[in-house]
Amino acid sequence: MKKVLLAMSGGIDSSVSAMLLQKSYDITGITFECCDVNYRQESPAADAHCLAEKLGIEHHIIDVRQQFRDTVISNFISEYLNGRTPNPCVVCNRNIKWGRLLAEADSLDCDYLATGHYAQIVNENGRYFLRKGVDLSKDQTYFLWRLTQENLARTIFPLGEYTKNDIREIASQNGFVSLTQNAKARKYVSYQTMTTEHFFVHKFPILMIKLGKDVFILKARKLECTTDFHSTPLDSAKDWRLLLGILYMLQKSILKEIQSHLENAKNC
Repeated sequence: MKKVLLAMSGGIDSSVSAMLLQKSYDITGITFECCDVNYRQESPAADAHCLAEKLGIEHHIIDVRQQFRDTVISNFISEYLNGRTPNPCVVCNRNIKWGRLLAEADSLDCDYLATGHYAQIVNENGRYFLRKGVDLSKDQTYFLWRLTQENLARTIFPLGEYTKNDIREIASQNGFVSLTQNAKARKYVSYQTMTTEHFFVHKFPILMIKLGKDVFILKARKLECTTDFHSTPLDSAKDWRLLLGILYMLQKSILKEIQSHLENAKNC
C-alpha cells in the first residue's frame, strides 16, 4: 500500500481528507508549528494530534517557526513597506508547505503528500495542471499557482471532487459532528484574533518610515513626523487601517498627501 503524508490543521477539511485517504493509502499526519503561541488562542497542532489519535494514524509535529518568520512573515512585511500588496499564502505554499512537506515525506518514506485544499490535479500528456475543484465557492487554486511539476506529481487533493456540504456530511457520518459546528474551518496557520493592523503593532512597537527627507515614527500608538513634530493618536481600527494605507503608498506618495490623510482621519 502506498504511503501518504497528510498535512493536518485540526479542522474539518484535513480531517475528512484523512478519512477519505484511509480507504486506499497508509496515512501519516503532519502539522507545522508556524506561529508563536501568544499570537493565537488555540493550538492547531494539539487539535490535529488529538484527531489523528482518534483516526488511528501516526502524527508528527514539526517546528517551522523560524523558517516561517524568515520567509513568509519577512516577505509580508517587506511587501507592505515597499508599497505592494502581499500574498502570504502563495509564499507559504511554495516555500514551506510543499518545500518542507516533500522533505518530510522523503524522510518518512512517503510516496505522496496530501492537503485539504479544494482543488484538482490533472495529467495531460505527461504534464500536470491545476484545476478548480467541484465546489467553486471554495476554490483555492489561486493560492497554489507557484507549485512546480515536481510538487504536483506527488500531491493528492482528496477534496477536489466534493463540496463543502459533502465534507460536513462525511464528518457527521464518521462521528465527528463537532467538526461541522465550526463556522469556519481552522486555517493551517491561524492568527485567529489578529488583524493586519494588530499584527504590525506586535511586530513593530517602534516603526520608522522614511519618505524623502522626512521620517515618520510610529511609537506608543502615535505616528510622528520628525520635520514638524506632527503627531496623531492611532487608537481606532480606522486609524490603523489608515496607517496601513500609508505604508502601501510609500515610495508612491508625498509627505503632503500623507499629512492630509492623517488630518482627514482626525476629523472623521
